[in-house]
Amino acid sequence: MANHHRLLTTLQSFLQKDRYQGFYWIHVVGEPGSGKSYLLHQAASWPLPEHRKMLKFNWMLFQKGVPATLGKFLRWVFREYPEGFSAFLKSVPPPYARTMRRVLIDEEGKNSAVFSREAEQEHVFFYMLPFVFRGREWVVLLDDVDDAVTETTTLWTSFIRMLRTLPVVLITTGRKAGGFAAEGKPDRLLHIPGLSIKESEQVIRKVGSTHPINARLINNLLYLKSRGNPRMLLYLFEAYFREPLSRCPGRVLPPEVLQTVRPKPELQAAFTRLLDVLPPAAVRLLAFLSRLYDPLPENVGLRLFSVDARTREWIPRLVALGMLQKDALAGDTLLWIPDPAWNAFLRRHTDGEGITDALFRIREWSRTGKWNREVQISHIFLEVEDLEMAVELALQEARRFREMGQLERARDRYAFVRRNLHRTPRVSIAGHQVLLEMGQLQQRLGLYDNAFDAFREAREMAPREDTAFYFRATLEMAATLLKMDAYAEARYLIREVKFQKIADGPTRALATLLQGDLEFFLGHREYALRQYLAALEIMEREKVATMWESLFLRLRGMHSDRKPDGWITLLRRLRTALPPGEALWFPMAFEEVKSYFARCHYPAALPLAREMYRRTRSRFSPFWKARTHQILADIYAYFGKWRLAAGHLQAIVRSAVLDQRPEWLSRVWLQVAVVFKETGRYGEALQALNRTRQLAGESRFIRGEYEARMHLGHIQLLVHNDMSARTELLDVSRWAENQYELELLVPVTLFLAMYEMHQNHPDRVQQYLQKAARLLEEKATVFDRLNYLYYSILFALQQNDLEKAKREIPEFVQTGETIPKFRILGQYLSGWLARLEGDTARALSLLKPAFQQAWACDMPHLVLHIFRELGPIMRVTEGRQSVKNGMRQAEEAYQRLLNRIQDPILRRQMEESSEMEFFQRLQAEIDRSHE
Repeated sequence: MANHHRLLTTLQSFLQKDRYQGFYWIHVVGEPGSGKSYLLHQAASWPLPEHRKMLKFNWMLFQKGVPATLGKFLRWVFREYPEGFSAFLKSVPPPYARTMRRVLIDEEGKNSAVFSREAEQEHVFFYMLPFVFRGREWVVLLDDVDDAVTETTTLWTSFIRMLRTLPVVLITTGRKAGGFAAEGKPDRLLHIPGLSIKESEQVIRKVGSTHPINARLINNLLYLKSRGNPRMLLYLFEAYFREPLSRCPGRVLPPEVLQTVRPKPELQAAFTRLLDVLPPAAVRLLAFLSRLYDPLPENVGLRLFSVDARTREWIPRLVALGMLQKDALAGDTLLWIPDPAWNAFLRRHTDGEGITDALFRIREWSRTGKWNREVQISHIFLEVEDLEMAVELALQEARRFREMGQLERARDRYAFVRRNLHRTPRVSIAGHQVLLEMGQLQQRLGLYDNAFDAFREAREMAPREDTAFYFRATLEMAATLLKMDAYAEARYLIREVKFQKIADGPTRALATLLQGDLEFFLGHREYALRQYLAALEIMEREKVATMWESLFLRLRGMHSDRKPDGWITLLRRLRTALPPGEALWFPMAFEEVKSYFARCHYPAALPLAREMYRRTRSRFSPFWKARTHQILADIYAYFGKWRLAAGHLQAIVRSAVLDQRPEWLSRVWLQVAVVFKETGRYGEALQALNRTRQLAGESRFIRGEYEARMHLGHIQLLVHNDMSARTELLDVSRWAENQYELELLVPVTLFLAMYEMHQNHPDRVQQYLQKAARLLEEKATVFDRLNYLYYSILFALQQNDLEKAKREIPEFVQTGETIPKFRILGQYLSGWLARLEGDTARALSLLKPAFQQAWACDMPHLVLHIFRELGPIMRVTEGRQSVKNGMRQAEEAYQRLLNRIQDPILRRQMEESSEMEFFQRLQAEIDRSHE
């Protein structure tokens, strides 16, 4: 189209660039009918440089089946670009590879439960898709993204976030220039202008294949009426001038012909004439499409209407005229009407007689299972007064939409069945079952009054001999009343079921669960817990396969009512009783691990964490794979096995499994930074902290940014850059005070106390320690308590306050005995105290093992701290060779620390600190004492 020439040239110049530095986004804006889809269609046909590939789809079609579309789309992408699939298979353990090969290649695996939980579907999708985009530069064309930020905000945000990490040129189209706040703005906006007079004439000449004089004369009549809109211009041309031109091929139209044509600017008049000039088969197809709420696969449409060769030629013309749109999605070619005004006109001004043959075929296909039920068709049968078929199809569609997650559409179809079922006595559909399903759907949508009415009607309609259904409907009514806070009425219904002799285990378990809910809502937590445990016994005894998640969530909400050991025992019982292969095993195991962590029972958590890791290797669940890596990193860090901890954390960040969850990924990078900090790798720790702050900023995770700054301040203290440390720590302290974030406020207060120790301001140190002690009275973890005691004892020893140190060291040693780092620190502080008390032998017996253990745990900074106390003692108590060995080991630790810093500024600060002066002074004293 001529008016797009400049835009096409601009886009081509972008795409013909040899390389892009990362992600680049172009958004094309234009009013409806301006030719945005045509523009992308043209762009999709251009040849690209060898290192680039192109992917094009219409975003609004992509949304239609979310979340059901995701797996289908992924299967198609991997089929079209197998090298990406091969790269993915190589990156995952063999059990994953087998599962994904079956699901994404073999047609038999289409319905395999690859996505173990609905909440993980998008996560899995956006974990796998980057394997296609890696390895070369891509051009991604997305049409119609206007509603992406309102209808599927999460999906859109995740998609853009994924693309931003890759060398992708993204070209989108839409009616609006804004609306992208969630993921930033496009790099460039291109606006499609209206047609100029000359461009309008060129369009007419091209689509009409007519003489230039005809094009000019017709344009004089149409340009102002079209307002420069290409679609409007094409409508008017096709309606008023196609037929006269066909009578005078290749010739100039006689003046009298032009004088008899009086085009009107109103769309309705143009549409009316279009129905007269279009072939009957094309009109039937358009009439059918106008009645659909979903795009129709092209092959289905052609089969439905037995389209002949001549009409097939009309379909591209209808697309070119903007009356029909053809888009590809996940391997299917779909037809739909893009213009709402044209669609509404067709629906009002065409009758059902023209599509009766198509409906007859649909009847036959539906009976043999060949009809694609993703397309809603039941309402059209109502138009041709085939109510029985309409009801049968509506129920199939309702169930399908419910499975696809399109709950509002499912509710509409259930309501249609409910209204019309009594009018179709020959349809063999159990009305009470329909009402039960409808009520359950209304519950999910929060329409509790409607759900209660549906359940009550279902119970009244059910056959008297079907007592199991009667009880189930009664319990659904009770559950709905509980959500409506109608406790007295719910109690009556629950008792009506509980006092019956029910053989069905699931029904008894549900009644008992609801009884527990009632007691809970009435404030009787102990009674509620008894009922939940009774339900658990029923489920164990009857081997009930459902309701485990409901029971687990209820018990988890009440775990504070039980002693920690009792809660852990209950979790083990739940995991043992769970049906094999149930995805709920992972949340239960994670809850148990958290309980161990809360009590610092890391040794008990390790076997379960390893079992979680083993299970993630036999099922496809990236979410739990990442979570398990994180758990194992926490455990190995607790044991001082820093390399193992770093390995698990780096496995997460290398896999890109959390690229779509920046807040969670920022927490992982923070853990990486802490591991690096503990092992003296300060330069790498700073890089990890910068990554943490970047991700926290992207996800607006403000607390994460300040936590990273706190650790940055601590690193500056460790390398003796005290002024920079003070700036960071004071900012963090002020923010934590304002937000009253105790998890940050306690450690940052202790780090500020450490700063004041460096500055030799004992009064200020005391103030910070007192503040930390007050905060710990409100909320204290074991680690917060240990850190407070460490700094308090350290200050006491520096001030020679031996009585205070003697009071606090036993608690520190006892609390930290099972944690390697704090066990070493306990020996270090105890040895220091013994030295100050003059007990050299005891000091030596404590400091030497601490020195060797710190060396074995690969914590060079701690090695240096311990040697500051150990070196002077060894100088006067040990032989020359022993002292030299200790000195060499300490110097090696110092050199290891310098080599690991990997940041020239931090390294220079460390070299200019008191650490080197201490070694030089100690070496001189050793040399003098052994002369």
